[in-house]
Amino acid sequence: MTVLPIVERELRLISRRRSTFQLRIGAAVVAALGCAWIFAGMADGMTPARLGHSMFVFLTTVSFLYCLFAGVHSTADCLSQEKREGTLGLLFLTDLRGHDVVLGKLASTSLTLAYGLLACFPILSLPLLLGGMSAGQFWRVALALLCTLSMSLAAGIFASTYSWQGRRAAMLAMGWLLVLSTVPLMAMAATSPGANPVFEPLGFLLALSPSFATMAAFDTFYANWSTSYWIAVASQLGLSGAALLAASLAVPHRWQDRPETVRSQSWRERWKAWKLGNHRQRAEFRSKLLDRNPFFWLSSRERLGPAWVWGYLGLVACGWVWGALAVGEDWFDPATYVTTGLLLCLSLKVWIGSEAARRFADDRAAGALELLFSTPMTAREVIQGHFMAMRRQFLAPVILTTLLCVLFWTVSAATEAGSAGWGWEGLMIAGYLALFLFDTHTLTWTGFWQGLVSRRTNWAGFYTLFFVMVVPTLLFILLSLVLALMKFVWMVLFSGPALSFGGWFMPVGYFAICFATNACLISVSRTRLLRRLREIAAHDFGYAVPPMDPPGERPAGTSAAVPPRLV
Repeated sequence: MTVLPIVERELRLISRRRSTFQLRIGAAVVAALGCAWIFAGMADGMTPARLGHSMFVFLTTVSFLYCLFAGVHSTADCLSQEKREGTLGLLFLTDLRGHDVVLGKLASTSLTLAYGLLACFPILSLPLLLGGMSAGQFWRVALALLCTLSMSLAAGIFASTYSWQGRRAAMLAMGWLLVLSTVPLMAMAATSPGANPVFEPLGFLLALSPSFATMAAFDTFYANWSTSYWIAVASQLGLSGAALLAASLAVPHRWQDRPETVRSQSWRERWKAWKLGNHRQRAEFRSKLLDRNPFFWLSSRERLGPAWVWGYLGLVACGWVWGALAVGEDWFDPATYVTTGLLLCLSLKVWIGSEAARRFADDRAAGALELLFSTPMTAREVIQGHFMAMRRQFLAPVILTTLLCVLFWTVSAATEAGSAGWGWEGLMIAGYLALFLFDTHTLTWTGFWQGLVSRRTNWAGFYTLFFVMVVPTLLFILLSLVLALMKFVWMVLFSGPALSFGGWFMPVGYFAICFATNACLISVSRTRLLRRLREIAAHDFGYAVPPMDPPGERPAGTSAAVPPRLV
């Protein structure tokens, strides 16, 4: 008898998947490109030891983010999808137990990610040749990264066990990991930690923090925090095992449809009334939006959409005030302003890309796009309705974030001595804010298209963020490597001074690549959406595709006005 039959089956399937080898090769290539980029950009004027340390810090940061987010992304919908499709209960009609199912799902999702991480370790060890770090630091960081990946995988499976929606499970698991990664470090920064921070009040939170274990693995901190490091590693492995054990015990009882009690029905009605409003409020809201665009009303029925974004900004504001009160005058530093602005812009872009991809993906999965064949609505009107819903939810927060970034830069520039660099810094900030606004528009278009064509909702958001936020950076790294190679060839062939592109060339090149990539993505996504929306919706149900109306036109006899042209 096979001890773990599902694990054996999943391992056989993974060994034959092309994606298993593609991710492993891709992770190694990306790590090598990042290493070469750091070497080409910082080699001049730096000692080998300092260059090796900078390279190791960069690769460790990228690997840590990969471990923290990739595990949740892969496992958050592994069990909830089975519950939605009604196939999870069929597994328990056999002799399988909870741990068989959980470990099988863990094997199917973790092995590919673990291969990708292991492929980065040889690149991560290259700074050893330059000095500036010890072999012990490399192995400790590698162990901390493996612990981070295990926590991410366990958090995703645990959340998927107790949730029927993959998006909700991903949000719960991601929120849990982000809190453990940021809050303990913020609390430690506000105090003066001793030799072993985990033994201080609330130090157990540091022991559960993946970011603390990775930071404590460096030689600078390990000299004083060696005990804390090993306690953190053991605590994270124990927490991961506890999450998997809890999921194994709960999954046999979480797939059934339970009868709704009077109390649960009452809470459901209250939640629905709070989320959608009472009958009078819903009628007023429907009459207000339905005449403008039916899909605008359909996508905006939940009035909590904008409230979640404003609540997040309010939470960031509370954290900022707490940091100012805890740290004092040192908090009002240009580094704090820049970090806050970058995190706000980054989080909003991730949110917008995920939300844009979710809208069309959910409509397609629920069969709502089938309604296109019973109404005279055009593809342009459907897209316009989704755009109006996105503007209702994110336009005001995006404008406020942009104004806050301008305020942060103004205060930061005023605190610095002199004003010699204000002009150049002002142009950089203006370019970044313009790119931020352009990115939000690109994420919306790309998210709509990826949500329409992707088979899984979580992957639609991932592809959207990858194309808009990662691809331009990779192209910029390639450009930097090409320029470094040109400088080297020039020095070898002509034995003269190296080519100089000026300090303005690289920032301008980065912005040019980002703007050009966004323009291409918008053009491709917009054209395909307007031309193939009905075709893709009809293909899901096996219908013959009706003749498409030219963009912006409606059949004769309809009274609804044509919406304005999308910009």
